[in-house]
Amino acid sequence: MRVLPKERNVTDKSEIESLLRKGTLGFFNCVEVKEVFAIPPRDISSQPINIFTIIVATECSEFLVEERKYDLDSLKVNKLSNWKFGLKSYKISVEEMMNNLVHLTKVNMWHSLDDSVAAPAYDYIPKKFIPQDTFEPIPMNKLLKNNFFSGSYILEWQNSTKFELSQVLSSPPVLQELSEQVQKHVPLKLASMSDKIGNIVLQIPSEIIRVSYTSPQNSESLIGKVIWHPKATPRKLIVTIRRDGQDKSLDDFSIVTMSPNDCSFKVICAHGSPYKVVLWDKVSDLIVSATSESSFIKTIAFSSRAIEPYSRVFTKPNGIKDSVPLHTVSDFMVGEDNKSVEKWMKARVYKNEASELKNRKEFIQYNAKGKEKGSREQALSDIRYLISKYGEVEVWLWDPYLDAQCILDTMFHNPSHGAKMRAITNLKRFSPYLESLPNESLCGINLQVRMPHGANGWDFHDRFLIFPKFEHGPLAWSLGTSINSLGKEHHILQKVSDGQLISDAFDTLWNNIQSEMCLVWKNN
Repeated sequence: MRVLPKERNVTDKSEIESLLRKGTLGFFNCVEVKEVFAIPPRDISSQPINIFTIIVATECSEFLVEERKYDLDSLKVNKLSNWKFGLKSYKISVEEMMNNLVHLTKVNMWHSLDDSVAAPAYDYIPKKFIPQDTFEPIPMNKLLKNNFFSGSYILEWQNSTKFELSQVLSSPPVLQELSEQVQKHVPLKLASMSDKIGNIVLQIPSEIIRVSYTSPQNSESLIGKVIWHPKATPRKLIVTIRRDGQDKSLDDFSIVTMSPNDCSFKVICAHGSPYKVVLWDKVSDLIVSATSESSFIKTIAFSSRAIEPYSRVFTKPNGIKDSVPLHTVSDFMVGEDNKSVEKWMKARVYKNEASELKNRKEFIQYNAKGKEKGSREQALSDIRYLISKYGEVEVWLWDPYLDAQCILDTMFHNPSHGAKMRAITNLKRFSPYLESLPNESLCGINLQVRMPHGANGWDFHDRFLIFPKFEHGPLAWSLGTSINSLGKEHHILQKVSDGQLISDAFDTLWNNIQSEMCLVWKNN
């Protein structure tokens, strides 16, 4: 018989109860709730809205319901001056929390102490296990409380539309400022976890066991020592250890069974670290401890700088003397030497084939020898390809020498009807040619061109093509030269590693050139 999946928007009460059952993951009798909320203008909502709520299961020796509210003025976001933001912190019983979560999806109502607030539609996301951070941080730990030991289960209620939060989510500078203000009071890094804005997260830490790991020197073995919670009854555990290779291979995988009387386990890892360890409780069918990729420090490399008794002294063309102290660098390594195989793998010259990067338009060198006069059309073709592929929603072009011809050569080739396009130039004189274009030439064009003027904005030098609304986050390419010089001289078109930072920089300048004097041309 086929079992139909449960509706995603319905809270699975039995799943939460199984995680909170005393003796399974801990002995929880209350929860700590921290709410970041907003009071928006009346035209958006007549009630407070949830920015982010974290509920943490805990064991209270003396159960007290407490409330702490920060003054709304202490959490001020200048870029949203007509909004008010606040924080609320309190403890409630597990039973009261269960009722609140069931009501959340059943009748769209959130109970926050004495307040009952209408809630938007939430989707219930089943349990996930989040290990502690190791040498590679786990993003969700930016929002969880003290997830330093065995790890935590989380259950999540996701705001399915986030409609009422559009003014917060649509502006990265607003989100960054809000996150910085919140972190002055509670360690919640909201800006780098913006997909969680508007959500409610229940964190259930695994406190039933603590595991410590050792690896003897010059040995490939891993030893884990398990300590049970003083109130817990030890039980059978299944331990799995795996090592993922640098080439996405599965280098090692082992399974060890621990009886209730065992207090440690030992595994031989032929390929060494890093490895992932999971301890699974067969009785509850739950993970009770897990690590992300972990390693032991067996080698330390350091450098020393010996100061030379003399300095380099030279005179600049303006007649001023300059002096640079000199030193000699020596490198040392203490501990075990790297395995030869891993050492050579890490020393691979290239991570990608040059031809693959060129095909993806992530790294292209034009006119490398200064003789390839045909590079101009190829370079323009590559820019148009990027605009066509990634510019369906929005395209920004940032170039100090951008003129009417450059815009016709690039942004007018966007085939997406009505795509929002912005361009910033720094030319003091801009050709009026665009004003004379017939309606058929402007079909589907939604473009604004602006420039810094006087105290509005500032001069700039770098050139970027930016796609701020791409599906997986902003993308940006460094052009290496201005549009009017593409392919005519040696330059490199290269994808930027963090498009969000470039997008934020463009947006900051754009917001500073909103004066009518800064408008060069627009058509929408």
